[in-house]
Amino acid sequence: MRQKILFLLFILLASLNANAKKLSALFSYGTFYSPQQGPYLETYLSIDSRSVNYKLNENKLYQAKIEVILTVKKNEKIIYYDKYNLHSPEAKDTLQAMNNFLDQQRIKLAEGSYDLMLALTDKNSDDRSYEVTQKIELFFPENKISISDIEFIDTYTTTASENSFSKNGYDLIPRTSNYFGKNENALTFYVEIYNTDKALGEEPWLINYYVGEFQKTGVVGQLTGFSRQQAVPLKGYIARIPLTDVPSGNYELNVEVKSKANELLASKKIFFQRSNGTQAEDVSAQTVNIETTFAYKYTHRDTLKEYLNSLYPIANPMEKQFIDNQVASADVTSMQHFLYNFWNRRDKTNPEAAWLSYLEEVKKVNDAYGYHLVKGYKTDRGRVYLQYGPPNSIYESKNEPFAYPYEIWHYYRLGTQSNRKFVFYSENNSTNDFTLIHSDAQGEFYNSQWEFTVNKRVPRSGTPDFDQEKTNPQLGGHSSDEYSFPK
Repeated sequence: MRQKILFLLFILLASLNANAKKLSALFSYGTFYSPQQGPYLETYLSIDSRSVNYKLNENKLYQAKIEVILTVKKNEKIIYYDKYNLHSPEAKDTLQAMNNFLDQQRIKLAEGSYDLMLALTDKNSDDRSYEVTQKIELFFPENKISISDIEFIDTYTTTASENSFSKNGYDLIPRTSNYFGKNENALTFYVEIYNTDKALGEEPWLINYYVGEFQKTGVVGQLTGFSRQQAVPLKGYIARIPLTDVPSGNYELNVEVKSKANELLASKKIFFQRSNGTQAEDVSAQTVNIETTFAYKYTHRDTLKEYLNSLYPIANPMEKQFIDNQVASADVTSMQHFLYNFWNRRDKTNPEAAWLSYLEEVKKVNDAYGYHLVKGYKTDRGRVYLQYGPPNSIYESKNEPFAYPYEIWHYYRLGTQSNRKFVFYSENNSTNDFTLIHSDAQGEFYNSQWEFTVNKRVPRSGTPDFDQEKTNPQLGGHSSDEYSFPK
């Protein structure tokens, strides 16, 4: 059974206007199936009301306007395209508190693999638009039990009249974030199970759900539940999980379908993060005698700051918050505890050996990718190397006639992913500063038009067509071949 983690994207648009706000939004999607209509995709977009620019509209009220472009492609062919404006609620002035505004779309698609592209533009700003693409898959076997994507929801009510948020008798207001802060005491989710009638006949079955630590087996505390069900073509299910006593950390919500004999028939899981206290307390908790640990040997404050900053490429979001917000002012003891806790969480048998092994890799990327006063671990290539390890092959191009210097990194395996690539380029021949402009790895920046960026030296008029992904072949250019057929 295919399993996939719901894609969650935080978009931060870099402003070209110093006075303009930086548009931020949360975007997620889920795949579902209708016995009457077939497979479909749901997209969820939440715009941060504090990040948009407001202007007076024809009603003499302030309103934001975001242009949204949704495109679905299959094998470079456009299957679906929609362009529309998403308006914020009207306001008498821009000083009052305003809620984020939400958009949900449903796109009917045949089974298959697709590229989903989202483009956002603040129409009240001179800022550039932003585009991101994510690979999606819709596969729901006709006669086998399958499970939709798991959808986090903020609230739900029984449907009084059908609307865009209605589904199987409920109005579901989606939650676009998988982060649950310390003031959030519960997690609510919705999921659909298909074809139990075809697979089981009239035999009853069991839906079982539980919370486990991320990439680990077992159940966290008593965070589990089940419900006996009768066989039906489609079963929509909502459950609420208390989070009050769940400590900070990374978790997975697992949903399983089991037979009455306890045989696992289908399963699905989704990642989420819990913060139950200040980040500094969580990641640098002083629960051990630091004098008995390897971290106690590091007593120079600047050295500790450097070491902690070097952990950023492999840190989880909570640890990154500590590094961002606390390292600059933290005392030596707090940093020693952070360093020890960081590696003890990753290798309880020998945290010092794990740290020293990583430190050797940091030294390698500093030597290979650092420039001027910038450490190698702070560069895009350094981050990718430390996060994923050395690539299986690297293609370097420094002298193509119409291209900037660029590198294509190829990984045979990247966790559960296969055949993943990263493209870096530099606009300056005299520095070692290369920027990541494209990757097809999950969670990385995907840019289908990366070749236009690499080949900006190519003389051409106008701008690249929105649907065109490859440049025309140029004399001496190898980017397309090296990307498609890495050595």
